[in-house]
Amino acid sequence: MLGDVEELERDLACGLEMVAKALEERYLEFQPLLEVAEEDIIVKLEELSAKVDDKLRSANNFIRENSENDASSEMSRLTLTTHERHLRKKLLELSDLRQLLDKVHVIEGLLISCRSTKLYEVDEARNLIECVTLLNEITKDEGWVILTGRVRDILREEVNFMIESLKFSMICAFDEFISFPATEVKDTVHMRICNENSARVGTVLASLEMLNELDSRLKRWVGFVIKNFVQPIVDSGDGVDPYGRFVVSNGTSEFIGSSKIKPVRGFSLEGISSSLACLFTRLADSIKNIEVHNRPLSLYIGGFLQEEIMTIFLKRLVVEGTCIVGFRAVQSKSYM
Repeated sequence: MLGDVEELERDLACGLEMVAKALEERYLEFQPLLEVAEEDIIVKLEELSAKVDDKLRSANNFIRENSENDASSEMSRLTLTTHERHLRKKLLELSDLRQLLDKVHVIEGLLISCRSTKLYEVDEARNLIECVTLLNEITKDEGWVILTGRVRDILREEVNFMIESLKFSMICAFDEFISFPATEVKDTVHMRICNENSARVGTVLASLEMLNELDSRLKRWVGFVIKNFVQPIVDSGDGVDPYGRFVVSNGTSEFIGSSKIKPVRGFSLEGISSSLACLFTRLADSIKNIEVHNRPLSLYIGGFLQEEIMTIFLKRLVVEGTCIVGFRAVQSKSYM
């Protein structure tokens, strides 16, 4: 039986070498037609797993039968022979290999799925993240160097390449969703939000969120809104933006504001609040029906906006040397 197991190991080594070469060819050459097609890699992995399963069953039956014979014998052995200990060690290694083959099989299946043009980007991101998790579970301590070293490294390179490709594609889509054109008219700033297909935008944002790329872009967007639309309104003193316009056309909302507003004398909390309310109402309308993992985008960015706006208000009130309560008191006296 030990000889059979060792023969299987040699057979497995040849099969795994074939799998490794096929993966290398696919990743390094990017050829549409390979000597070993993607489906054949899956089939080969399944064949190797079946061989391991079959040999494990046979060997376990062999050990069990020998144990029963030994137990019925007057000369029952108290310790395992060197042959049996070696056999059991081999079977343990085969059992570890079986688990490795399962992980590689799952990873390969996920990668094939990711190449399908019918797969949504959010599902592709989910598959690739699962691939990363499985690859991290494969360690060199598990033996079978061809799998824990060479094959794992090839798959990791391929997964990383696909993740970067997906990121690039989704970032480009995000830039189409929100754009900050250069100044088109003197003393004005522009922002465009394209929401022709809210479901598609939601898919893009969800994919970026899964790839840990969404927050940084939303913060950059919020920073742009704060700097170029909120801050000038607060600095104006009365909330009036002479160049302020909002245009909607074919699913695209365009926000136009003054790059710099000349402050008026005094401070009108009511005017500033009214202008900000109008700005955020328009902003909410421009991103309506967009959800990130079933959560409205407006709620998603609300946390980023709230703290920044409060900071701006407090700074402005300090500059004015008053507070909201004091301001209202002054206004009340002016009407007496």
